[in-house]
Amino acid sequence: MEIKKILIIEDNEGIRKALEEILKEIIGISEVITTKDGIEGVQRFFEYEPDVVISDLNMPQQDGYITAQKIFAISPSTPIIIASGDIVIYEEKLPPNVIKIIKKPFTIQEIKKAIIEKITKI
Repeated sequence: MEIKKILIIEDNEGIRKALEEILKEIIGISEVITTKDGIEGVQRFFEYEPDVVISDLNMPQQDGYITAQKIFAISPSTPIIIASGDIVIYEEKLPPNVIKIIKKPFTIQEIKKAIIEKITKI
């Protein structure tokens, strides 16, 4: 399966734009949808049905834990990559479709590796 659409849920505009550029320009993802919080992220998930979701954990309005759980309830097979600067990550609160946790600040290689690992698992 080719990954064509990725949804980024990230409240930090600079990180959101950098991730979008990395995914489009370096990794070659054709469609990158971005959103600034978990509530909007779940709405965009319904609207665009992305192949993969990359989400922050610590966001206003709705955190990444709740967002990941809601996406899992909608589509248990959609993989989620968590990118977080949180010192402590409560993995037991994350649904089973979270395939990777990447600590911020992350490198281009870490994001690329997580996406490539997903592609090769299909």
